[in-house]
Amino acid sequence: MKQSTTAAIFVFLLFFCSNSVIGQITRPKLEKFENSLNQEGVTEESSPLGFYSFNKSLNRPNLYSKSTLNIFFTRQIASYLSSSQDLSLNSGFAFLDNKDNRLSIGRQWSNVGNNSTQLLSTVYSLGIKSGIKDGFSTFFKENDLQKDIGIEAKITFVFKGKIFYTPNTNECQLIINRKLLAKKIQNEINAELDILDTLRSDSKKINESCVSSEVEDHRNELYDRMGKKYKLKFAKEEAQAIIENNWYDWAWTHWLSLQAYVPVTESAYNISDNISTALFQPRIYNPINAGITYTNLFVNGRPWLGRVFISTTLSAFQNNSVDAEDISKFSYETYRNQNPTNINTLTLARLSEEEVYVGEFERFWTTRFEGTLVWMPFEWIGLRASFEQNFGDYDALDWRLGIPLSFQDKEGKRTINFELQWREINKTHSVGISIGLPFGQPLYE
Repeated sequence: MKQSTTAAIFVFLLFFCSNSVIGQITRPKLEKFENSLNQEGVTEESSPLGFYSFNKSLNRPNLYSKSTLNIFFTRQIASYLSSSQDLSLNSGFAFLDNKDNRLSIGRQWSNVGNNSTQLLSTVYSLGIKSGIKDGFSTFFKENDLQKDIGIEAKITFVFKGKIFYTPNTNECQLIINRKLLAKKIQNEINAELDILDTLRSDSKKINESCVSSEVEDHRNELYDRMGKKYKLKFAKEEAQAIIENNWYDWAWTHWLSLQAYVPVTESAYNISDNISTALFQPRIYNPINAGITYTNLFVNGRPWLGRVFISTTLSAFQNNSVDAEDISKFSYETYRNQNPTNINTLTLARLSEEEVYVGEFERFWTTRFEGTLVWMPFEWIGLRASFEQNFGDYDALDWRLGIPLSFQDKEGKRTINFELQWREINKTHSVGISIGLPFGQPLYE
């Protein structure tokens, strides 16, 4: 009897917090903000895309709003951002990737659009990629497009993820927090409505035309925007409370990305067959590539366990002897010192390249399988390990180790991500840095 009474009370509380706004928002509905919160659960029969919450004991999805889920998972995913293969959930992005020494800048869209109460499930990315020289990426020079410029496109499907929480503990805390937060925002809404009513009353005294049907329609549109604004504010504060207070046991989500790069301008290296010759020829290649990446993210409610990203990537691309580090590279100064009679030729070569390459230049296709493990035990620092097994004419097993660093603002939004990397490519070691910069509005807004 006691259990049935407790269950009835619990269902009543959920029902009280889960009435949806249907149709146009008017003042009476704004005045009952707590009842208008969109708290629709996402059932197992729903689309396989998008986030949802899951009660591990009651075996049913419930409790979190769609907006809250979008924000919660966005902030978890944003903790790691190193290259264009990674998922960014902001409207804009920029990457400086030491893997190919190129700068990527682009724009993103999602299925959410202007409807913040919709589950985020699909992300579309489009960007431009350019080579870097002397720390600078040149797109135009003397009204001409420069070399090493291409277009990169990606589509990401965010599959059904889960937040697991403990009933009678996490649940009670969340319900109490929701009611307190709803009361707080309700007071803000009432204060804003009182100001609007005062202005409306004053306008009636000045000019009766201010209460025409057009103004009434405009006022209803204003109420509609207010409702969306406060619902989004509610979701942000609720997600922040869940993260800060660890009101969950653990969370999991996963996504699949299809990515392709197509060159727009040619790419070339200055190649000589022999170090003693003065003849250098530009050898053109087309760095076309395409790949598919599948990523799992696990988040533990205990702060010291943090987040774990596990990614696998299968890609195919046009490779060459230079990128595979299969031929020798010389700086201009080194080559000049070894061959002083070749200064004039090398001076011409230096107009377009800082390095020259000596050896047999070949083009070939490479298939690559890559596995990556990233552990972020803290909000700002973590560890990364990955391997790359190549297949084809170039079949080396490469690896890289990294220390990702992530910085955020006062609102918890990520501002910039760095990764210090030590890598081995074709048995050649190097150290570098990759930078991921999310900017613009989050895709859930």
